[in-house]
Amino acid sequence: MQHPVLLIGYNRPECINRRLVELTKSDVLPKKVIISLDGIPEGSPFEEFNFDLVLLPFEVSIIRRKENLGCSNHIILAVSEVLLEYQTCIVIEDDVIIGKSFIGAISKGLSIMENHENIGIVGAFSPFHNRFYLSRKNSWRLSPYFSAWGWGTTSNFWQKFKTISNVASCQSELENSDYWRMLSKRKRAIWLKRFDRKVWDYNVQYILFLHSLSVLLPTYRLIDNEGFADSRSTHTKHVRPWSLFGEGLSDQEPVKYRVPRKFSSLKYYWSFIDSNLWAADGYFNSRARSAGIRTIFKKLLRIKKFK
Repeated sequence: MQHPVLLIGYNRPECINRRLVELTKSDVLPKKVIISLDGIPEGSPFEEFNFDLVLLPFEVSIIRRKENLGCSNHIILAVSEVLLEYQTCIVIEDDVIIGKSFIGAISKGLSIMENHENIGIVGAFSPFHNRFYLSRKNSWRLSPYFSAWGWGTTSNFWQKFKTISNVASCQSELENSDYWRMLSKRKRAIWLKRFDRKVWDYNVQYILFLHSLSVLLPTYRLIDNEGFADSRSTHTKHVRPWSLFGEGLSDQEPVKYRVPRKFSSLKYYWSFIDSNLWAADGYFNSRARSAGIRTIFKKLLRIKKFK
């Protein structure tokens, strides 16, 4: 099945151009690419930017929003529009660098999802790339956490999507979620604060928790992000976090997915890695704690001097 690619754009025409070039070098060419551009002020670079669409080896359509919707509203609207017309969709933001195996891998991941009702999304992110030899092969794995950098889903999953109204209703609805009940009280409190921010990727995570659905992810990442420390970014204005373990991506496509054993050691290993690094509800990430690890140790080891 050919899955349409949705490329989300902002006021960064050079990023859009790089993504289109990367797509032309893909091992599996997309058939349809939909570029959704958020509304921008008159005189911005997009007014004069020339997409050389004729020479591209796939069909491209451009949607220019009349208003500036902002990151969250723009992504939710664009994905909703595409999945009203198509059964599946592959989503990329303009600052996400994609490897040549990305389209093929996500497409195969979407095929795997057809036979596994407990999977809601297939993603391309991992903290590691192929310089970290955790295993010889890039294998598929399951995670309870959503990866917002290069992902694919289905209209069936997106029909479950609903915007968060308030934290009280979230907390009440999540009481019957198996995934939610497995989280500690501290982690639940962290996620409830995030849900209150009403950011789109936290909203997707809420739907995953609510329906106890997993995310299919690779061992080694198939994408990277070039948007860090960019004043035009919305969520990546800060410097690149250490938990991405260097720059780069992997071209090796993940091997066939196997259902993990109930008490598999790898299952608990990845749960620990995801939670404490990029998902950031663990102690090793500043977004999940009020003080750094070094600060906590200093407090524990501090010796009060007698006057």
